[in-house]
Amino acid sequence: MSMKRKLAFLIALLLFAAVLAPAALAAGSFVIEDDADLLTDAEEAELRSRYEGITDYMDAALVTTDYSPGTTAAYAEDYAIRRYGSDPAVIFFIDMDDRQLYIYANGAALKTVSKADSRAITDNIYKDASRGDYFACADGAFAQILAKCQGERLARPVKHITNLMIAVLVGILINYYLTVYSRRPAKERRTKGSVTAGVASGRSF
Repeated sequence: MSMKRKLAFLIALLLFAAVLAPAALAAGSFVIEDDADLLTDAEEAELRSRYEGITDYMDAALVTTDYSPGTTAAYAEDYAIRRYGSDPAVIFFIDMDDRQLYIYANGAALKTVSKADSRAITDNIYKDASRGDYFACADGAFAQILAKCQGERLARPVKHITNLMIAVLVGILINYYLTVYSRRPAKERRTKGSVTAGVASGRSF
């Protein structure tokens, strides 16, 4: 091979590497650190298989612990900073020490998995953790995280239940007020109504 051809081949190889480098750097990883030993090896492999797709958007990790100094939130933030720095990442924590589920998203990842999303996700899966089914708990968390990455909406049954309870409470209060008001003597109601209307409209009588 002549020197020119060798040089041309080397340049082509460097250009090819330059094209692939950004993609390689952008590729994330799905990490599982099960320090609390909540999952079997088969369950860990299953989670990686199902949710490796999250890493097309950001790094992802499942972290379990049976010892977390301080609060779960502080532990999660410290972990994220140490491991990922400013790289977009979402981490699902199962804290057996404080019995808490926590989702931490940083940087650009927070635009996809917001704080409200994190609360909704943990609301949707806490019953699995209460039953001790930590695989189902993690599976549910990452299924919803992947759905958010793909632009889907989250189910928020707790929010809907809360809104329903507020609506029921408001209805009870209105009903109570109407019941009490209707029992007042007619003369008292007319007098009070006239005075109130006069003040509100600015009319004298």
